[in-house]
Amino acid sequence: NNLAAEHGGAVFCSSITSVESLYSNFKRNRAIKGGSVIRLYIVEFFTCINSTFIKNGEDSDAILWIHKFSLVQIINSIFQKHQISAMDLQEGKMLIIFRTIFAKLNSKANYGGGIYTDKCEFIRVNSCYFMGNTIHNKGGGALILDSTSCIIISSVFDGNNAKGNGGGLYIGSVETLYIQNCSFIKNQGACGGGLHIWHANYSVVIRNKFVQNSVTDNGAALYIYS
Repeated sequence: NNLAAEHGGAVFCSSITSVESLYSNFKRNRAIKGGSVIRLYIVEFFTCINSTFIKNGEDSDAILWIHKFSLVQIINSIFQKHQISAMDLQEGKMLIIFRTIFAKLNSKANYGGGIYTDKCEFIRVNSCYFMGNTIHNKGGGALILDSTSCIIISSVFDGNNAKGNGGGLYIGSVETLYIQNCSFIKNQGACGGGLHIWHANYSVVIRNKFVQNSVTDNGAALYIYS
């Protein structure tokens, strides 16, 4: 129940080496301008393990707002029932998200109901769940832009909705993309109801399941443009 008139409803750090959130619970925190729970700018390492984020936000852009980082790790955590996106992560070297749940995030933002990344060099998402998230534009479950390498394995995108493209997942301008053993179920969007790929120089999409996805335009299961 904390409120920041500007940034970081619970935590704000700038130009720091390391921040950790271990076995923490964050509920009903707000920041008017950004990072309703945690806002970090220029940080080497951020680690979030076994932490829960519930009903935070309403005013700002994301629960976690982290720009200019070397390594961010999100492990065994839950982001649930927010009115904003879970993460806004930009200009990073390595992002690892493992066994984390993104559920019922009804975001007012334009990109990435669960995750929004831009200019993160290496991204690995493993065994995560994106369920019942909505976004005003692209990437109902997640949106990943401008990455050197993106690997998404054994994750589920179920019942996400985007008014624009990529109901489940939107990938844009990625050098190397690898998606394996993922499930895209009952997602909705304009193009690419389950998965939308826009400009990937090299992509492997293998052993994935697409079930009952829908679109108002093209590519109910998968839309690829390169």
